Amino acid sequence: MQKTPIWHFRFFAIIFIGLFSGCWFTQQPESADNGSVSAVLLYSGVSGVRTMKDASALWITNRKALEDVFSALSRRQIEDGDVLLDIDFDRYGVLYLEMGQKPTGGYSIDFIPSLSRVIDKQAFINISWNTPGEGVFLTQAVTSPFILIKICRADITSIVVVDQDEQPLFELSIE
Repeated sequence: MQKTPIWHFRFFAIIFIGLFSGCWFTQQPESADNGSVSAVLLYSGVSGVRTMKDASALWITNRKALEDVFSALSRRQIEDGDVLLDIDFDRYGVLYLEMGQKPTGGYSIDFIPSLSRVIDKQAFINISWNTPGEGVFLTQAVTSPFILIKICRADITSIVVVDQDEQPLFELSIE
């Protein structure tokens, strides 16, 4: 009978423990309890539905309101509109942000989920207002950048939208 060297057992034990502990920590779900907010970017574009000069925010709480926003957006912008309309509004809402009219291309809004968080039942949604740099060639067309974000309503009473400088842009009650 041949004995297996003890280093084989140690090697496999170390691999097993490493894999087990690595999977254990990466499989934990995020929840509002640890300060994270469950929010997903649905879509962003450059031709929003509003004709307002200033930025605006809208909290969408039902399918009809989302359909109204969606129908005002050009269907060319959103390839699979049915995905946007397939939302459980008992658990989620949709935040529609629009930058307002801009004189050229080069403007956009980015959602920053890694910085978004929940504090005292307020969801802080971090976005970045992007403006074109000086001397950049731009499309000569009026644009109105927008973004749609699906947000879980659980244990949240309001949403505060903050920019890249942590400056509050909007505060919306969701109750």
